Amino acid sequence: MDDQSAFTQLDSFFQRSVCQKAGAPLREDIEIGIQTDTNHTFSLIKNQGKLSLLRNSPSAPDLTFFLGSKSTEALSDIESDDIGEIGVTVLGLMLEQAKDYRISAKIHTHPITLFRKGYMGVLALGGSPVLSFLAKKGIGNLSSIKAAFLKLKE
Repeated sequence: MDDQSAFTQLDSFFQRSVCQKAGAPLREDIEIGIQTDTNHTFSLIKNQGKLSLLRNSPSAPDLTFFLGSKSTEALSDIESDDIGEIGVTVLGLMLEQAKDYRISAKIHTHPITLFRKGYMGVLALGGSPVLSFLAKKGIGNLSSIKAAFLKLKE
């Protein structure tokens, strides 16, 4: 997929009201990199209470998501308006075995900074579907969440 199509699909995804609602706990100073399979990186920021996808690379991202060649389309195909269902789908893509669909992540900051900037609040908005999914994968408490974040930082 070319970068213009990827940007359009990702921008539509993040502009959905459910995604904006999911981003509510995030602080205004968050910056997330989203790298496509063609190695182009977009920036996801929060400005004036709204998530916005920018065409430029982030200057100091908190984390970066790496998208397989079909994961952008998989995200845009999500029809649910339930934060928990979308969260489980995204987490499922992060565990996907098929490289084309997999989303991976790398954390560039300390896990405490992620807590402070509201990233854990996004997980909490996913409610019981997200918490149940994480528990089934052995991530059932704050210590295991921190350990999972530290693993993404390696």
